[in-house]
Amino acid sequence: TPEKKRWFVLKDNFLWYFIGPKANNPKGCIDLEYYSLKRTNQEGKFTFELHPTALNFGSKVTIFILSTRSNKGRFEWMDAISRKTVDLSKRVFGVRLKD
Repeated sequence: TPEKKRWFVLKDNFLWYFIGPKANNPKGCIDLEYYSLKRTNQEGKFTFELHPTALNFGSKVTIFILSTRSNKGRFEWMDAISRKTVDLSKRVFGVRLKD
């Protein structure tokens, strides 16, 4: 799939994406509760991926590959997103356990 430039907004457990920085309506949304985060290396790019978790079975599998303009930006996004993704060790049959 060819690369598509998108702008992202992280709100609650959702990563909304837009076609441009001034767009009012989102192009789509990623429910981070059903994705895990993975740092990746693509030559000359600061990338990371969102992979569907086992809780997302039965639907179309989409792996999102995201890149930032800098390594610092990548780590800032990864840090913010990691606080929103699910720790599967804290779930039983898809139900979140209390800490």
